[in-house]
Amino acid sequence: MNANHNTKFIAFSSQKGGVGKSTFTTLVASTLHYRLGHNVAVFDADFPQHSLIKMKSRDLAMVMENEHLKKLAYKQFTTINKKAYPILQHKAESVLEAAEEFLNTSDVPIDVLFFDLPGTVNTPGILKALAGMHHIFTPITADRLVMESTLIFTQLLQDVIMKKGATSIETIISSCLPVLAKSRICRAFAMRSQLRKSDAACSSPILDFSSSSSVYS
Repeated sequence: MNANHNTKFIAFSSQKGGVGKSTFTTLVASTLHYRLGHNVAVFDADFPQHSLIKMKSRDLAMVMENEHLKKLAYKQFTTINKKAYPILQHKAESVLEAAEEFLNTSDVPIDVLFFDLPGTVNTPGILKALAGMHHIFTPITADRLVMESTLIFTQLLQDVIMKKGATSIETIISSCLPVLAKSRICRAFAMRSQLRKSDAACSSPILDFSSSSSVYS
């Protein structure tokens, strides 16, 4: 891999479960990888759920049993000439080291690395992992407890991590999901075209068309 390649580390992170961290990680990673041509990878460090790893395994099993999905997988692979982006499972406490090792051994330069992190700052190594991100998006919903938790979490990032100076963080954005999808994400990634609901709407976002074992790396 080219050591000068400027890979961005991005996390959707929150102290509240069920606000869409894993969903947004999948949708944005899939849009960048399949629709906009960027090379991405995802680290699933959300212990103990590891929902992205489970989704990948589920999709693989589904495609292996369905000839139609296998044909769709082959068609997608030959059309865009890209395999599915890799999803790797790792612990939060050493995920940054694992990410650097992955980048150094990757056959293709990675434009964006996404991190699905645990939803509590009590997880060992989570503050270190957050400090290594370039951009942190904190999804919120129209719920008082969610908003209060998010504000406390964002303040923690600013007071504990950013004020210490030893951090890669460039931006921390908290926003409701519709706003995050329509505007903030586009500016943060400096993408050439805007995300639209129609772009993100697919039956199985990890593989974009539906699912496929044949295009997984």
